[in-house]
Amino acid sequence: VYQALFMCALWKEWDMRQWLSARQFFVMIYTLSKEKSAEQLHAFVLQIIVHNLSVFGNDDGTVLYDNTEKELCSAFDKFMLIPCLNYLALSKWITQQKEFLYFSQMLQNINFKADKLWTFDEKIFEETITFDLRLRTTESSPNIFIESYLVTLLQCYPRHTDLTVQLLLNNTNKGIENQILTRILQLIWTKSEGNKKKSEKESLTSHILSLLLKDKERRAYWIELLVNSNGTEEKKDAPENVSFHSKVIELLSSDTFAKAKSYHQCLMESVHERNQKLLLNNKKWTPEEIKEVKWELWQKILDQINNIPEIEVLDEKNVETASKNLCSSLEYCFECRSWFKQKNPMQSPLFKFFNQVLTQLIKKDNLLPIHVYEDLMQKWKDIEDIFSYCSMGSKPSLQNLEKIVNECRQFFELLRMFERIRSDYLFEHDLSDRLKELGQQNESLRKQRFLKVKEDYKDELQLLKSYEQKMNIILERSQSVMFNEIWEKYNKQYESTRDQTPLFIFNKVFDNVNRTWEDFKQVHSTAFFILGIIENKHILPSIQLVNVYRAFKINHPVIEI
Repeated sequence: VYQALFMCALWKEWDMRQWLSARQFFVMIYTLSKEKSAEQLHAFVLQIIVHNLSVFGNDDGTVLYDNTEKELCSAFDKFMLIPCLNYLALSKWITQQKEFLYFSQMLQNINFKADKLWTFDEKIFEETITFDLRLRTTESSPNIFIESYLVTLLQCYPRHTDLTVQLLLNNTNKGIENQILTRILQLIWTKSEGNKKKSEKESLTSHILSLLLKDKERRAYWIELLVNSNGTEEKKDAPENVSFHSKVIELLSSDTFAKAKSYHQCLMESVHERNQKLLLNNKKWTPEEIKEVKWELWQKILDQINNIPEIEVLDEKNVETASKNLCSSLEYCFECRSWFKQKNPMQSPLFKFFNQVLTQLIKKDNLLPIHVYEDLMQKWKDIEDIFSYCSMGSKPSLQNLEKIVNECRQFFELLRMFERIRSDYLFEHDLSDRLKELGQQNESLRKQRFLKVKEDYKDELQLLKSYEQKMNIILERSQSVMFNEIWEKYNKQYESTRDQTPLFIFNKVFDNVNRTWEDFKQVHSTAFFILGIIENKHILPSIQLVNVYRAFKINHPVIEI
């Protein structure tokens, strides 16, 4: 190696335009790495290495052999140089050189499928993997994660899978947080390869699993790695993190693993320890995942993921707790929405649970507090969505429940309208004590039974309903300054009026204001019509606009123009 370094020094000194080949460069770096870290290399050695990196000046990765003829680096040559880059990256000085940057860019462009000329050297391949694994024991994260390219290699040339798996198993190191073998299976299922067929992923996964089954000790260790790996690495080269339930799917959807019954217990123990991440309502399940699962094997862990709650029967004694339980039970169903949509062993128990919740809501509607109906109003579309997947024979009737929900919606809309009108357009002495009471306990009403409140305030609600149209009209006009001034003028005329009929003053003022408002709109339209004629025909007005408003003033003396 030092003879090669000496020759490189001469080539550099004499500007002979000669460099080491990619394989010669790999052997040199591989040998140096056994002796010392990149940070400990002599400055002279580092300079020679950087000079040799200058040959990689573009993405094609050209190398110059002794005859100075340019040749392209093969895909395998680039793959072989990845641990060399990771080793040299440990030297801060080298990473600051432009030659290192070009070298790094070149190794980002490896295309095994497009390269028809590369040859697979098993010895170099083993040395490349072991070299990179040895570097993983350092604290620094790799500059390039070799497993990403290893997955591409195996997908293009699956015949090398046996050698790869055996090599990785022989070089496992429990001191390394994320084993390459663990990440390979994750990458197979998360790395996007354009139109890569799913069957190829399944085949490669199955092949790896079948190889692992040959050794019980290694197989158990592999399962442990799979369920406990975090998949954390630098974002620049990271696939999306794989969730725990997805890792379990990878195993339980494999025919090979299904036959390996002696290893199921190991997985069951891991599932038991982390069952929170597998629960039906963990919000991570997707319909696609549920559809793909081979449920024959999943029967073994259904007890671990089945967390369907118990329903507390609603009665006179437990209205508060049972009503909250019904709301949380509905929310649980929404969180399990994906399980309702796909055929699976949990679909039937979930339908049964959902129907029990609806039955309680329908049959015990006379006991339900208003806040339950508020919750139903907000989630009604979700209820209908899940309800649509139930079989016709098991569907309870929603008509009665929907009718009460709509009544409750109208009840709150009426109360909100009353509260908005009350502060700006009503006198307190124009309201009955019951109307005041109804408006004041808007919040406390939420804990009371809706049907009872509706009956207790039947007359007041009926009165507000009769004035609903007028209150709507006021709210529509409330942004008009002129309307509010007109209302204020008439309102003052009735300020001292007392009448035992609730909303008597409101009704009188509204009728007067409404007539005046309509007249005002007519005058306003006429004035702008005249102004338009003047502007279009460029004539002097024969009528003063102020005279129009004076006429309006004569008919409506209460309004100041």
